[in-house]
Amino acid sequence: LDFDSLSLTRLTLNETVFVRNDEFASLQCSYMRSASGSPELSLIAGDSGTGKSWLTDRLGQYIVANGGVFLKGKFDRLHQSQPFSALVAALNSYCDLLIEETNPERAIWISSKIRGALGRDACHLVRVIPTLSKIIVVDECEVGSEANQDCMDAQQRIYYLMYRFVETISIFSDRIIALFSMIFNGRMCTTTKGNPLFFSHLILSLHRDGLLYLSLTRRRWEWNEEKILSRSLPEDVAMLFSYRIGRLPSDVKSALCTLSCFGSSIEVDVIEKLEASLGDNLIDPLALAEKEGFVNKSNGKFQFFHDCIQEVAYSMIPEEQRCLYHMKYGLSLAELSLSANKKNTMLCVAVGQINLGGPSAISNDEQRLEIVKYNLAAGKMAVDMSEFHSAFHFFDNGITFLKKTYWKDHYALSLELHELAAECALITRDAFSLTVLTDQVLKYARSFEDTLNISYIWLCIKNIKKLGEELPRSFSDDCTEDRIKTTHTMLDEISVTKLLNYRMMTDKKKMMAMKFLHRLASVTHQVHPNLLPVVTLKMVELTIAHGMSSMSPIGFAYLGSLVAKLGDIKGGYKCASLAKSLVDKMNLKEIAGEVYWVSIEILCYIEPLPVANENRIDCEAIALGAGEVTWACYSRLMYASGIFWSGSKLSVSADVYFRGRRFLMSQGHVTTENYLLLLQRSILILIGVDEGEFITDDELKRRVLANNNPFQVTLYYFQKTFAAFILDDYHTMKESAEEYFKSTGKSWLMMSLYVFHVLIIGLVSFRIYRETKVRFG
Repeated sequence: LDFDSLSLTRLTLNETVFVRNDEFASLQCSYMRSASGSPELSLIAGDSGTGKSWLTDRLGQYIVANGGVFLKGKFDRLHQSQPFSALVAALNSYCDLLIEETNPERAIWISSKIRGALGRDACHLVRVIPTLSKIIVVDECEVGSEANQDCMDAQQRIYYLMYRFVETISIFSDRIIALFSMIFNGRMCTTTKGNPLFFSHLILSLHRDGLLYLSLTRRRWEWNEEKILSRSLPEDVAMLFSYRIGRLPSDVKSALCTLSCFGSSIEVDVIEKLEASLGDNLIDPLALAEKEGFVNKSNGKFQFFHDCIQEVAYSMIPEEQRCLYHMKYGLSLAELSLSANKKNTMLCVAVGQINLGGPSAISNDEQRLEIVKYNLAAGKMAVDMSEFHSAFHFFDNGITFLKKTYWKDHYALSLELHELAAECALITRDAFSLTVLTDQVLKYARSFEDTLNISYIWLCIKNIKKLGEELPRSFSDDCTEDRIKTTHTMLDEISVTKLLNYRMMTDKKKMMAMKFLHRLASVTHQVHPNLLPVVTLKMVELTIAHGMSSMSPIGFAYLGSLVAKLGDIKGGYKCASLAKSLVDKMNLKEIAGEVYWVSIEILCYIEPLPVANENRIDCEAIALGAGEVTWACYSRLMYASGIFWSGSKLSVSADVYFRGRRFLMSQGHVTTENYLLLLQRSILILIGVDEGEFITDDELKRRVLANNNPFQVTLYYFQKTFAAFILDDYHTMKESAEEYFKSTGKSWLMMSLYVFHVLIIGLVSFRIYRETKVRFG
């Protein structure tokens, strides 16, 4: 040890405090297998402070040392409003590496490869990854061009372009890409419980307080054991950081609290602009915080040394005041971002802060209107980047900030927000939000023309008509059955082998029409069930006439459901099996979950229900693997329903429903969660659970009616009728059955529930008939 040097500096601990050799060796092996051509995904999980970040950074050093490139992006809870924030951070860093490339010829070669892979659509990716414009040339007119700007496919295009970008830069022989995202967070030895972060910072804290010191005379470290043992030590790492931050000067504490409002990291440029706008001193105090080991400043960002420090700093802001802080910072940055008279990512940061503040932090109506316009501008910017999830949240927050009289006071602004939000809901397949937004416009629109842009049905039919296809608004019941049977007969005349090897659709207009029809079918099977046969038959007719497209299996699957619903179970399952075979043959993972889900509904009439129901577990996994959350949620819903109706014990069903609801809540899928609540409530009533322990009937009814979903209303009255029938509550059973018959909701797809509706309602009808006959003769 260099004691002369140590006597002039504070105690420092190197990285060896985090001993993760076994885990690191496992990651090394995973990386080497990947480098040999077998891609792998590694997940690192653990409690806060156990060395996840250190392990990831060490692996990064190893990859770079072996000629690879290590890219890192962080998914931050407070950065959710920024489009593609984690992916953009990772891919921007690669662009920076390419700019710094020491071999000019190699840099030019790589740039040309990237430009060739992205093609004319490169301009769309430049909007998302700004640094990319420094390594490839994109013409001014190309950036502003609206060519190929079909918003139905815009988000998929961005995902595809990112995929092509990563694929291109990862094929260079001597450089292999590794993308890691941290997605899981979660006395001396007795106190720290072996937590490396806690241990290291507790040692540093004791050194700063003079309880651990360097003795130059004895040439060793010494400590006052009696004082250490008598000292009240923090129980966890959060308390330790709270204690340490509490001892900092007030301006440093204030700066850390400000920084914590922006998550684990934020650009230095943003903090500098915020400092200038607010007149508060932030940069100098943060420099002191950096010396104390709380933050570091690198790559143009301020970043907390650890997430735990950010959480502690944020918790030091009184909870009731946090909304005011977010609002103040957001308004200051929003004004600056718009004053530059150009769109930039700071606007998303600013509006994200405003939305974290929420309506309760607004001081007056003028400010409220200003915030609505900020959300509108940020949403449009996100749409330009084809990030429709973020865009929807901006538009939705803009609507939230409006007053109750907004349709009367600000009609044009309200209409625009609802139209744009509905368009995003359509693209992201958020059927519930789409229905709510549509109903609002239909209710408050001042003219018929104002309803055309918002109506999902009108939008799709209008676009399909532009593509040269006519779509009837509906058929009569008799006509529907005849059309289904005729189409099925026509299809049955073609052998399965011929259909599996059918010519491919080449007409781009027909292919686009098929995509619109698919989007329409995915939403209307519950909201407008009478339209599903119309859409399905059109998809099948287009396929037979013009060839097979990537959407054709959907049409065959839905046709199978329609045929089976009319009584031809084997014929229906044959169509659904054809759809599954086409999905497998054409490797159509993006629609596999939907096709499999429909086929399992029919399979329930062929195989014993418990056997068929197990297939839904696989269907959920397939749907999640393809990013089709909606169909994964439907699979979980129907699996829980199948467990109950197949005769499992009520305690088993209750457990499955509990875990199912937790899954649906984690996915944020309100529609399926409401369905599950309806079924779960019946089970809990039958078990005998006190009604005070779960959602009340009044609250459940309010939620169902608020959704304005006809099928959900029908299911609500069915479940209420069923529970009353089992418990022999005649009065409730009769009232609920009457409401059930009044409701108009039905679904061509949820066939496995249909048979139980027929059975139970048949028994209830007979019971009512018998009671009525006894009473009135």
